[in-house]
Amino acid sequence: MKVNTLGHRGVVANDTLRHILSNTHIPSAEAIQAKLRRATTRSYSWEELDRNEQTNLSFAAAALDEVMPEGSRPLLDMVNVVDFHEDIYGLWEPGKIQVARKAIATQQDALKTLVHEAAHEISKSTDGLGAHTAAVEGLWSALYWAGKWN
Repeated sequence: MKVNTLGHRGVVANDTLRHILSNTHIPSAEAIQAKLRRATTRSYSWEELDRNEQTNLSFAAAALDEVMPEGSRPLLDMVNVVDFHEDIYGLWEPGKIQVARKAIATQQDALKTLVHEAAHEISKSTDGLGAHTAAVEGLWSALYWAGKWN
């Protein structure tokens, strides 16, 4: 079962039990798999990051903080550095940004990832929606015109 490869076990049920369970709010195997793929396996404190990672993350957050909309929370207050179960660079939830440790290995990756995730925070929308795309474009444009290039 695919769920097993993500560190959890599925259950095989007979028809009667399956019928009883179908009337409950148990997520499908596909929904469980999607949630597990996005799960984190480790969270890092600031002290656990090396100096280069701290510098890259600080650079990207400071540059973006200068072009974020008025009243936005500082990005470093929202960012948690993590390892994801799968190959993900960042995830956004309102007021919370998770960034993969590998995404802060360079200033370019840190900025690219934070621009993408900060655009979610601005637009309150998900990947592929026009509001998110417009927010990404707006941030890159604002960074350019503010002269925020290394």
